[in-house]
Amino acid sequence: QAAELADKSVGDYSEHTKHLTDTLWMLLEQSGHDVRRNGHPVHCLPNTLSVGFRNIKADELVASLSDKVAISAGAACHASGVTISSVLQAMNVLHEYAMGTIRISLGRYTTLDQVHTAAQHILSAVSKFQT
Repeated sequence: QAAELADKSVGDYSEHTKHLTDTLWMLLEQSGHDVRRNGHPVHCLPNTLSVGFRNIKADELVASLSDKVAISAGAACHASGVTISSVLQAMNVLHEYAMGTIRISLGRYTTLDQVHTAAQHILSAVSKFQT
């Protein structure tokens, strides 16, 4: 029963989250910051956006936003320092963008207002790190 209900609405959820993801990308891209989208703009998960901000440290960005926006860093920390994830390496993401890569996931209950608010918080924090 649950699978049948989910199957009936998965298309609506997918369209909704894709619209939100595209809106978030548009807001980030048009901000004037040096940002790149990681991955294909169409052939991707509809609810996830991976972006890299040039010459900033994703872990610092994530930490500065921890009380405002739930995001993840695209680089993994190791004892010997910060390295680029194997996924970003396989995607040939340039080092200066890979180090500033964050992943943002949106859900079926995420609203357009929340996307705009998240973009404002992210861009405000990026302004402090990106020179």
